[in-house]
Formats: sequence, C-alpha cells, structure tokens
Amino acid sequence: MIEVITPGIQTTIQDRGRTKFRAIGVGFSGAMDAFSSAIANHLVMNDEDAAVLEITYGNASFRFHSDTYIALTGADTSATLDAKSIPCWWSFPVKAGQVLRLKMSSEGLRTYLAVAGGFNAPEVMGSKSTDLKTQIGGLSGRPLRKGDELSIPAYKGPQCPSFGLSKSIQPMHKPVNGECVVRFIVGAEWTYLTDDSQQMVVSSPWQVSNETNRLGARLEGVPLSLKAPLELMSHGIVPGCIQLPPSGQPVIQLQDANTCGGYPKIGVVIASDMRLLAQIKPGNTVKFEMCSVEDALEIAKQERKKLSKIFHNIDMMRKTFSHQK
Repeated sequence: MIEVITPGIQTTIQDRGRTKFRAIGVGFSGAMDAFSSAIANHLVMNDEDAAVLEITYGNASFRFHSDTYIALTGADTSATLDAKSIPCWWSFPVKAGQVLRLKMSSEGLRTYLAVAGGFNAPEVMGSKSTDLKTQIGGLSGRPLRKGDELSIPAYKGPQCPSFGLSKSIQPMHKPVNGECVVRFIVGAEWTYLTDDSQQMVVSSPWQVSNETNRLGARLEGVPLSLKAPLELMSHGIVPGCIQLPPSGQPVIQLQDANTCGGYPKIGVVIASDMRLLAQIKPGNTVKFEMCSVEDALEIAKQERKKLSKIFHNIDMMRKTFSHQK
C-alpha cells in the first residue's frame, strides 16, 4: 500500500484509456504523455498499459507501506527517496517506510510514477483511468487527496538494482525555452479560414492560456477569421482536434476531449506530437507546422520504433546489472 502525504495540484490514476465508448459520450481519458507512461511501466517490468500515477506540476509525496519497485519518467521534479536524490527516467527498489518526495517541475508539466504490477483500481469500461468529467475510474473518479491509500500488488519479482536511461537516450519532448513545435493535418474546415488566417496559423506563436487542462489547450494570439459565418451541427471530435470558437482563438482538444462539438475544425495535431502538448505549461508557446497524412503515418511508425529501441535498451541494462550481482 502507498499512502498519499501530499497529493500535488492534480494527481490521478491513468492507463492507456478507454477506446470503445465515444459513441455513448465517454471520452478516452488515459495518460496525457503515453510515451513517458509506457517507459515508466517497462522500467518496472509492467505491460505498457498498466495503471500509473500522472502527477501534474510535481509537489507531491508518498509513503510506501510495502516493498516494491518504482520508476519515474516525464517531467523532472528533482525527486528524493528518504531525502536522497533520485534521477528521472530511472527505476528503484523501495522498502516499506520510505518516503518519495517530488518538487515542483522546472521543465515539463507531467511526471509518471509506475510501481511493479501497476496500481490496483477497478476497471470501468475496460480501463482504470480516471475520467474527471464523468467521475469514473481511478480512485472514485477524482484526483488524489491527502491520506488516500493506494493499493499495489505484493512485489514478488527479482531484487532489481537501480538503473535507467542515460541522458543520451532519454526522450527529448519537453518544451525548449518554453516553446514547442507541433505538427498538424488540415481539418475539414481549414479552407473556410481567410488566406491571412491560414498563414497566421503556421507563422505565429500561440501562447498557452491559464485555462488549459486535461480537456483542452486554449491558445492565445491574433484572432483567426473565417471567410464567412459558418454554422455546423454538433459532430464527433477526437483528441488533437484544433477547433476555432467564435473568439477566433484556437482550442486543441486533449486526452479528456469532448466526444462531440460544433466549432469548425481547422486541423488535428498528429498523434506522435500529443505528448508534446502533455508537457507544455500555461505561458509556454506553441508553433504549428503543417504535415501530410502520409508523413504523419511515417512519423508514427518511427515513434514506435524509437519506443521499441528504448525498451530494448532497458532490457539489456537489466540483464547486465542482474548478471553483475
């Protein structure tokens, strides 16, 4: 069992999310940065779909009441285990009674904590993920609170050493100097934008609003304009969809995206770049780069190869350290 000492601003249980229920209004949920979540799970010998903690902004602490094996990935929070510094993108054995503390993240927004065997939580519609809108999944469908007790499996695996990814192979997907470039495919209503607005989408920096959350990233910049008023019936939308409300300020739907909406769709962020949006903070800037469907598919293929290579490196390091014992 793990006791929540300090829950942080928003810490939730997440896995890969729900994929088959959007037709009845239930969104995907799941880890915002699925790439980091998958690596955290592999570091502790879990399936990449196992439930993890998604910790937003850090500033959280946990007391372990049983021995286990943990990993931290995503945003670096200068974590400590019993006041001893531990690096991000590493895994560690933990003893009962030890306390893990995470400071505020300096770069990036979301950190992932995996434990061997994954966090225990009831499956709702095939997933343990917390859906904050409908209040299902995770721990009663809500963020963690001080004093919560999180059930974890008894660890019966090998006595693994501390090890992790070197700086040279750690995924580089945090904003650089507060800015990130995301690629998008033009949407169904792209041609309804004026020529000047189409140019502004790809040439102007967009500041991330303070209203950004797991549902969507609101962007602020020079308002975009349509060639003529456009009324649409509500229709299905997905994470990554870039909508244009009447304000002219784009909104990118994120992991807790609505299942339908009526605003014009000017584009969709490619799946491989959604993890970039998971790590941007309010005040950071986003720049858009146009991408073809063919290129997006190739990028996704290369992304999976990159993840497989990281998994292979982890497996080789674990085997090497195990033989040295």
